[in-house]
Amino acid sequence: MDRLRPFWDFDDLDGSERRLREQLDRETSDSGRAEVLTQLARVAGLRGDFDACERLLAEAETLAGTGEVAKVRIDLERGRKLRSSGDLAALRGCLRPRLQRW
Repeated sequence: MDRLRPFWDFDDLDGSERRLREQLDRETSDSGRAEVLTQLARVAGLRGDFDACERLLAEAETLAGTGEVAKVRIDLERGRKLRSSGDLAALRGCLRPRLQRW
C-alpha cells in the first residue's frame, strides 16, 4: 500500500494539503520529505497551479538523492503536471528517456 495514500481526500484538497504538510514536518529523511513534496505538487497541479507544482517538484529533486521511490514519484507527478497543463510536447520529451530505461 502507498504509505501516503491515507493523507489524501480528493474531495478536500485543503485538508489533504494540511495533512501532507504535517507529514512533511514529521519526515526524518530527505528522500521521505521529497516523497511528501511530490504529493504537495500533486495538490498544486490539481488546483491548476502548475508553476507551484513545478517548484515543489524541483525542491523534491534536490532532496531525493538516491531514493528510488522519491524519484519515481517525481517522474509521475511531473508527467501528470505536463499532461494536465496541456504541454504534450514536453510530456513526450519527459517520457522518452524514462521509457528507454525499461
